Amino acid sequence: MLIFSKNIFSIKIFFNFVVITTIVYAINFRISGFLQSAYGQDTTGI
Repeated sequence: MLIFSKNIFSIKIFFNFVVITTIVYAINFRISGFLQSAYGQDTTGI
């Protein structure tokens, strides 16, 4: 039972990590897209 709950805990941490990373990537993508449209520069490399 202890191993089972530990496993669920690590799965939750992994899931949170995936969600946070996805949100960060989406925000970065939006910011770079906004900068590109605002200044007309290619900021996709950032």
